[in-house]
Amino acid sequence: FTGKDATVSQLTQAHLKISRKHHTTNDAEIRLMLSYMAYSVSKKIARWSRKRNITRNFRQIRNRELEMQHATQFLAQKMAPLKIIPDASVPRQVNILIPTINLNLLFGGYIGKLNLARRFLACGYLVRVIIVDECDFVPVDLNGTLPSASPLADEFSKIKFQYCFDREHQVVMNPDDIIVASTWWTAHIANAALEDLRTDHFIYFIQEYEPFTFPMGTYAALANESYGFPHYPLFSSKLLKEYFELNQLGIYAKDKNRGLEKAAVFENAIAKFDISAKRLEKRPYKRVLFYARPEPHASRNMFETGILALKQAVEKGIFDDTWEFWAAGTAYGDIPLGKGRRLNMIGKLSLDAYQKTLTEFDLGVSLMYTPHPSLVPIEMAAAGMLVITTNCLNKTAEKMAAISPNIV
Repeated sequence: FTGKDATVSQLTQAHLKISRKHHTTNDAEIRLMLSYMAYSVSKKIARWSRKRNITRNFRQIRNRELEMQHATQFLAQKMAPLKIIPDASVPRQVNILIPTINLNLLFGGYIGKLNLARRFLACGYLVRVIIVDECDFVPVDLNGTLPSASPLADEFSKIKFQYCFDREHQVVMNPDDIIVASTWWTAHIANAALEDLRTDHFIYFIQEYEPFTFPMGTYAALANESYGFPHYPLFSSKLLKEYFELNQLGIYAKDKNRGLEKAAVFENAIAKFDISAKRLEKRPYKRVLFYARPEPHASRNMFETGILALKQAVEKGIFDDTWEFWAAGTAYGDIPLGKGRRLNMIGKLSLDAYQKTLTEFDLGVSLMYTPHPSLVPIEMAAAGMLVITTNCLNKTAEKMAAISPNIV
């Protein structure tokens, strides 16, 4: 061998020449050829790998850019103002701004909003519900009454619904219309609408101190900002109103006495349950019902804490073998609790199924780490359950027990 670089073809020819002349090199040329082939292949693989990594990194960077753009656009769309057309010739009405609606899955918060609409109707107002987020509920012609297929059609046939996820859709309002916000982002929308109306305040239907539903950041800051807009607050519980007072939030930030004159409180309607002491005593089983909300925006419901508490209770033998464990909410897929016990997931329930299901349980676990008392533990107690919930700030065990002695 000359020591010069060789190709696979040259090494193959050298091997054939050596073989014909019956010379021996202990197959050095073959080993060299194989080494060269391996080296060439590894170089190509390395080159392809570098190219693939560059492409993958570029895609990841591009995906992050798109995610950031989408997040910003999503937030901008969420708070985008309505396209209001003032018209003094149209009848004056109350406009209740809500995010979405699913008439087959109505629970606490939305029942409260629709009950507010009913109260306005009872007082002689015309009522329109304006839906501002994207959802599947689209009334006929985007501006009609409740579809006749709805189980609530008879009761709410006088309410108009207008779907305004597309903010280019015009909203005709009398300049003397009333605006009601029901969430922090609808408060931003309502505040912008004041520019087209004669009123300088909107009604803020407050069902939670909403910064608690987010990590500290943009959403929490925007939610907190919404309480600084000119509004008349309507709090969904005395505990929630008390929290705003104690922390000088919203209308209490500057003048507490003036805030007391402007604020109002209501207590949410509680579902009725068909129960009796004899029925509860004769029940052949014992069941725990856990309110399971694992999604990030419901982190105040403390899903992880509830699961860990149930696992520890099972491990310590607090529940004997006669107990069953079930969960209702948005979680799916059973969860092992140890010692062969499992938490069985029911999933979401319709309102009718919800009322029937709660009466089949003995112990309720419904956590809420905010000042709001939450409707679920109260309705669990109304269904005959002993209920475990949480204290938080001004929401004490004594105040919750005053609502129902079944709550601990």
